[in-house]
Amino acid sequence: MPHFPALAADETADVCVVGAGITGLTAALLLRRAGLDVCVLEQQRIGAGTTGGSSAHLTVVTDMRWPELRTRDGEAAARAAVQANRLGIERVAKLDAELGDLSSVQRVPGYLWARHEKDQETIETIIEGLVKCGEPAQWHTTIPLPGGAAGLRVDNQAMFQPMLYLAGLARLCAEAGVRIYEDTRMTTWESPATATTPNGTVTAKQLVLATHMPPGFVPTIQTRAAPFMSYLIEVSLPSPLADGLYWDLDDPYHYIRPVGGNRVIIGGADHRPTARDPFECLVELERWSAERMSHVGVHHKWAEMFFEPADGLPYIGQLAGHDTVWVATGMSGTGLTWGSYAAERITAGIQGQVLPMDDVFSPRRLAAIASADHVVAEQLDVAWRMIADRLRPTGDLHPRDLAPGEGRILGVDGRKAAVWRDESGELHLLSPVCRHLGCLVGWNPLDKTWDCGCHGGRYAADGTRIYGPPQRDLERRKLD
Repeated sequence: MPHFPALAADETADVCVVGAGITGLTAALLLRRAGLDVCVLEQQRIGAGTTGGSSAHLTVVTDMRWPELRTRDGEAAARAAVQANRLGIERVAKLDAELGDLSSVQRVPGYLWARHEKDQETIETIIEGLVKCGEPAQWHTTIPLPGGAAGLRVDNQAMFQPMLYLAGLARLCAEAGVRIYEDTRMTTWESPATATTPNGTVTAKQLVLATHMPPGFVPTIQTRAAPFMSYLIEVSLPSPLADGLYWDLDDPYHYIRPVGGNRVIIGGADHRPTARDPFECLVELERWSAERMSHVGVHHKWAEMFFEPADGLPYIGQLAGHDTVWVATGMSGTGLTWGSYAAERITAGIQGQVLPMDDVFSPRRLAAIASADHVVAEQLDVAWRMIADRLRPTGDLHPRDLAPGEGRILGVDGRKAAVWRDESGELHLLSPVCRHLGCLVGWNPLDKTWDCGCHGGRYAADGTRIYGPPQRDLERRKLD
């Protein structure tokens, strides 16, 4: 992966893109090729975010399945979702063809298999919807899973290696004249298009927030996109699995992708941040893999966060109330497909073009879904968390009892604190109050982070903001 310097002084640009994942780098490249002066700000290194840890499914099979999407949003919107994902796949394939030694895209079939009798009717409806959109979907009785399965097969999906692809995009961006700055954290942004960092301010004409979730106070989106954790394991099977993308209809569903030889990545066990023990989720996923896939070895384990939009469709376009600020968020579990489409749509929008599907994905459509039952339920869940987390007992554990690398919410001097002992043995005392809207964070022992279950804020063990709505670090306290 190529490395780039940090921003060292004030700059100007036509477009400032914040975030160097697949959405940000694709948008930067397309905008630069359209003749615009573009810079990219990345707070860590390219590939350090969600794109690098993705299972890398490029598919038209949306996370919210066709029947529910059609019921919630109408058939036209459901068709638009499939068509947008097709555009996303083709954008990745087109750019990948320019990458030479870094090219990794493979065209493969996608399989949605029926585990239960009740799944068959749902899958038949999905097939009907995909066929209406021009996708080659059909019922398939010999899905190549261990033990066999039947369900949907849709050809012309794709899989790739996201880190190779990001490295290739970064190379194309640099060659095109995009200025990329790593280790450059945007602390605040302002309209019309200003991004402030500790070492300089970028003043642009347009601002693209490709940051997984827009930072700052953006309630029209942040209250309508619920955060979820998803778990992934890389395992060895007794024999190679046929190339393809595989999903079931469980809730939460499982997803599988071969990664070479006998190895596959299996994902699932989704839940809201802080709601479950991550290690229990990994054990659950390994148990499922052993029973369904008969794996013979587990090599890697990790988790990633995604944001589930209120109506099943991502928010892509101009932020409500900000004509020069563009966002792409709420892309469920298929963010690499959606993100590639989002980059294309944002590029067109910045150039003044109107696309046929603009209204379907616009963040400004939110007024139409604000009173929907699922949105009301989400806000009730957040309100419950605000209260329940404060009432939850902390137990009798004292900060001195924490082992190196361990974090806990503890009672210290009569109030709750987020306490972490680093590997050298030093204790760090933090306020557990998220800097976004005041929910309490919880300790994630898998990633060694403090996570907010309300709107998806994430902080490093020492309280440094990583991503999500909060713009400031957790407040540091002194330990008496």
